[in-house]
Amino acid sequence: MATKRNHSTKWIILSLLLLTTTFSNSTKLKTTPSPLSDPTSLLAFKSKADINNHLNFTTKTPFCNWQGVECNGPKVVRLVLRSLDLGGVFASHTLSLLDQLRVLSLQNNSLTGAIPDLSGLFNLKTLFLDNNHFTGSLPLSLFTLHRLKTIDFSHNNLSGDIPIDFINLDRLYYLRLSFNAFNGTIPPFNQSSLRTFDVSGNNLSGAVPLTTTLSRFQPSSFALNPNLCGEIIRRECRPTTPFFAPTSPPTVGIGQSADVHGLIRQPYEKKHNRKAAIIGFSTGIVFLILSLTCFAVAVKKQRKKKERQKSSVN
Repeated sequence: MATKRNHSTKWIILSLLLLTTTFSNSTKLKTTPSPLSDPTSLLAFKSKADINNHLNFTTKTPFCNWQGVECNGPKVVRLVLRSLDLGGVFASHTLSLLDQLRVLSLQNNSLTGAIPDLSGLFNLKTLFLDNNHFTGSLPLSLFTLHRLKTIDFSHNNLSGDIPIDFINLDRLYYLRLSFNAFNGTIPPFNQSSLRTFDVSGNNLSGAVPLTTTLSRFQPSSFALNPNLCGEIIRRECRPTTPFFAPTSPPTVGIGQSADVHGLIRQPYEKKHNRKAAIIGFSTGIVFLILSLTCFAVAVKKQRKKKERQKSSVN
């Protein structure tokens, strides 16, 4: 009896183990990405970006042989689609699903719209999206890609602030954001790895942060931003004042104030004294002339009197 019970218990345990193993394997199969996900992502990208049908992506050939595609095993690790007159949009949930992608270059095309969420490209090291017509602000998902070394978004229509999150990309070697419509201030980049940097031709303002890294770059890296200033670009920063603000008189001490009033009073007193002297001198001359005239008249009268007296005696 005991032997039968033990035998039944063993079968129950074995059955449970088999069920657990089967469930585990089925779960793994569901979570493991299918090798077909990469070509599907590429075709989805083509359907939105290649409105002029320049890409020869076709299911008749292995996707690793498609134009600009480079694989490692069944996974795409490099996609370079430069200067192919791509004129659509970079749609979300397309190339961002290529989880083994290291290099992505879509430069010198005519892609429009916003740059999509890129968080799925966690192995990406190089990103060239320059010379397109991308608009909007940079996706914050960009700053979750900590393996990034090279970023080029130059010559687009991107706007908004340059996110301070850039300073957290520790491996950043090359960054070009030139000729867009970025505004605000420049983050304090200080990665020792940064060797190429260009934010010229934007609407940036304020002082360029005086960091060791940014100090290595020439003023040309910051050119054509009229409201930038600072030691690095050799342009003095002036304090901002309110428009039509009333100007307050300069503050002076009591002694200094007395000196100022003394300086003002001295010319006034000199001028007043000069006028008084002129008036006094003029009055004196008039008085002297009148006195001389009266004296002359008196002398003349005296002479006539004497002459009459002489005539009467004779």
